Amino acid sequence: CVPVCPKGQEYNKWSHKCECPKGTSWKYGKCIKDCHKGQVYNHHSHQCECPKGTEWKYGKCIPKCPHGQYFDKHQWKCVCPKGKIFDYGRCVCPKNQVEEYGKCVCKDGFKLDYGKCIPHCPHGQTYEHGKCVCPKGQYYDRWSKSCKCPKDLSWDGHKCAYDCGDDAEYKYGGCVCKKHDKVYDKKSKTCSCKHGWYWDQHKGACKKGGY
Repeated sequence: CVPVCPKGQEYNKWSHKCECPKGTSWKYGKCIKDCHKGQVYNHHSHQCECPKGTEWKYGKCIPKCPHGQYFDKHQWKCVCPKGKIFDYGRCVCPKNQVEEYGKCVCKDGFKLDYGKCIPHCPHGQTYEHGKCVCPKGQYYDRWSKSCKCPKDLSWDGHKCAYDCGDDAEYKYGGCVCKKHDKVYDKKSKTCSCKHGWYWDQHKGACKKGGY
């Protein structure tokens, strides 16, 4: 005699038992579908489903990503498209950037520098610590819209220095002639022997009187 199996089960003549068909298991008084790991059986839909807020992809239940994000299976998390950041519940372009043809680009008046959009600074200025600044020692002149050295100083390519002309150099708080016998003229920025003296090229010194 073969026993009468519960509804949905079948008699296995080898094991002499009533069993659920392959891919199903006996639960809650009936044969229900075997769910994949992470899924749960829904009694109303009679389907295996992922928990709320997740969906079945790549053979697993993965998070349902917020609008604009997608699931990166390498990082195993929701991410924004390349170049965008997640802010206030959506994917947006970083600070000082706007979207053009699906890509984030620097807005007008800004340029890309080491991955960030920084302002185009006026000529001579550089962007440091969140603002445009003149080189150390210089100040920004609003009228000429340029960086300038204080009065009586000029830019030597590295710093603000006294412009003593070609014949002299700045030493001891003033312009000193390179040829020590000579006297510096502030107006013409030149060096010459004092009145009544001449330069003796042979001796390399100022000499009194005529030639």
